[in-house]
Amino acid sequence: MREQRLLQLLDEIDERYITESLPPEVIHRPRLPAWAACLCMTLLTVALLFGTAMAVSADFREAVRTLLFPVYAEDTP
Repeated sequence: MREQRLLQLLDEIDERYITESLPPEVIHRPRLPAWAACLCMTLLTVALLFGTAMAVSADFREAVRTLLFPVYAEDTP
């Protein structure tokens, strides 16, 4: 008898209350890992330092040009 009464009571529960009692869905947004952010900052710093060294030092600029583009080196005949 008790089981039948319990089933009747459970059947009378409105679905709205059940859905309201559920925990909210968690939205997972993709995050940039900390190592990727550090890598980007390191590459940006190296690029800026390299660009500054190329602009300031003629010796460094000539060494890089000779290393990367041996055909265009100034001291080749």
